[in-house]
Amino acid sequence: MGGGPTTIFFVNELPSDCEADIKRIDEQGNRTNVTTAKGPGDSYCWLTTTYPHQPWEVVFSFPEGTFTRIFYAAPHPSRVRLDADIVPAPGLDLMDPSLYSNLVSPNEGAYTTMKFENHLQTNVKIFSVDPAGALIPYETIYPGASSIQSTYVGCTWKVFGEHDASPFAIFRAMPGGIARFT
Repeated sequence: MGGGPTTIFFVNELPSDCEADIKRIDEQGNRTNVTTAKGPGDSYCWLTTTYPHQPWEVVFSFPEGTFTRIFYAAPHPSRVRLDADIVPAPGLDLMDPSLYSNLVSPNEGAYTTMKFENHLQTNVKIFSVDPAGALIPYETIYPGASSIQSTYVGCTWKVFGEHDASPFAIFRAMPGGIARFT
């Protein structure tokens, strides 16, 4: 995290039987509840200043239950649309390597584990990124296999095809996060 400030714009399009708790996540994985968006009639949008790559947790509450999504602030102003079309999908959001190629890990964070699941038809290689930006190789994950790695909240991970020189995915570790390659 870091760099110059940017903004994230949460747009409330939730139905009347839903709400979403919006929380800022710090480098140690602590969450601060910032606001709660409720169905129609509540404020339509919420804008906040943040920093590029700052993780935000949104906990959606529907009559069928709750689920959580993690969003990352882009280096440029961005928006998150809160609506009923958001499908519960546990796991970490894949970050586009063309936008986040220089993302490094913070110096420290709370201990956690991260699960990597390879649903592709090819081997993938996983690497963590240290605070200086160096790649640290961990392992090759075969098609249909998974791997659990000890890490810390905010640690950056890059995923490469077995013979590729550039990553096809970047993830930031969150408590109990799952990185899926499909």
